[in-house]
Amino acid sequence: PKTLIMGSYGIGVSRLLATLAESKNDNLGLAWPISVAPAFIHIVAAGKDLNIYKTAYNIAKKLENNNIEIILDDRQISAGVKFKDAELLGVPYILTVGQALANSAVEIKKRDGTEKKLIKLDKIIDYVNQIR
Repeated sequence: PKTLIMGSYGIGVSRLLATLAESKNDNLGLAWPISVAPAFIHIVAAGKDLNIYKTAYNIAKKLENNNIEIILDDRQISAGVKFKDAELLGVPYILTVGQALANSAVEIKKRDGTEKKLIKLDKIIDYVNQIR
């Protein structure tokens, strides 16, 4: 640890966030700690099937109803762009509604890449409450 010496009136929120962003990033973008992240889960609807978007919306509503902060990316653009944006924003968990939906599941991964799991649709709330 080093003593912080500043030549200003005080440490404001913008300085703290800049320091946090500088120290919590990788080559993909930000990787916010859970305590200050803008949301807990970034939901990515990855595909063109309307059922993917409906399921992503339903999952988002269920999570919000359980007081879990989310970002829902339901833009009509390529999945690659959505994943890049999710990594850049740095929300702690990225939940993908896509190919696994054929097996009634979604993929959830930690933003830092240390965990990746398939979760059944009916177990999402239980899993999220477990990792919170």
